[in-house]
Amino acid sequence: MTLPPNLYETSSGIFGNYSVGIRTGQRWFQRFRSENESLQNEPRRRPKSVIRHDKLNALVKRNPRTVRKIGSDLQTSPATASRHLKKIGKVKMMDKFVPHQLNEIQRNRRITPRLLNRDGPILLHDNARSHTSQRTVHKLQRRNYEILAHLPYSPDISPTDYHIFKYFELAIRNKTFLNKEEIIVVFEQFASIKDDKLFEDGIYALEECSDEGHK
Repeated sequence: MTLPPNLYETSSGIFGNYSVGIRTGQRWFQRFRSENESLQNEPRRRPKSVIRHDKLNALVKRNPRTVRKIGSDLQTSPATASRHLKKIGKVKMMDKFVPHQLNEIQRNRRITPRLLNRDGPILLHDNARSHTSQRTVHKLQRRNYEILAHLPYSPDISPTDYHIFKYFELAIRNKTFLNKEEIIVVFEQFASIKDDKLFEDGIYALEECSDEGHK
């Protein structure tokens, strides 16, 4: 679309530095010819992001990772990836997305007949990086320790979460701490005065907690 002859020069001569550029003038002229007299730019519409939830779920199962990386793999923004992750029931735990609620297959995976029918010890710890590093895993393997595999989001099979914290919360209720050191002192006192049976009960309650997770 071209402007009528001498229109741009005429406009520049009248308005001087306040005159619009030739490209803007061409857009306005095209609007005026279509009986649109508005000088406001139309808002740009973002293309609707389409993400298949089955593809997203499979991607997270293969390798839970950051929202930015997931968004990059799906060619969408991190915010859009995060929104769709929440829609399929994923929550962020530390630096990974994991199921907020365990399904039947995931619950069955945590306890197998091989684990129930053995007499030897099995090591249960969380999924912190210091615990899951290759160096730690190799050291445990050399000592012939077997690790109970579980999903990162498994507070129901952590004796510290479902048992010890309950009693510690009662011990510090209605108390105010000025710094981290005060909390450490109180926790050490709490752990030293408690009978060993408290900790034994928490460990033996693991079987009951696991059974409830299967219901």
